[in-house]
Amino acid sequence: MNETGMMDGESPSEVYLFILPIIVTLGLGGNIISLVTIFHSRLRHISANVYLIVLTAADSVFLFGVLLICFK
Repeated sequence: MNETGMMDGESPSEVYLFILPIIVTLGLGGNIISLVTIFHSRLRHISANVYLIVLTAADSVFLFGVLLICFK
């Protein structure tokens, strides 16, 4: 291990190839759980929940784009 916490010979881009898909997977899973929770609520027509639905959908599209860029 060197002073940056990485193994010798390991570059930061190699670390991101393992960490980034985990972050994206957890983020997409959380967004799906949020959407299911909001859609099963009888209060989904309140403007705050509509905002959360749109925000979660936009976040999911961004995370999916990051995943596509990560794997080219």
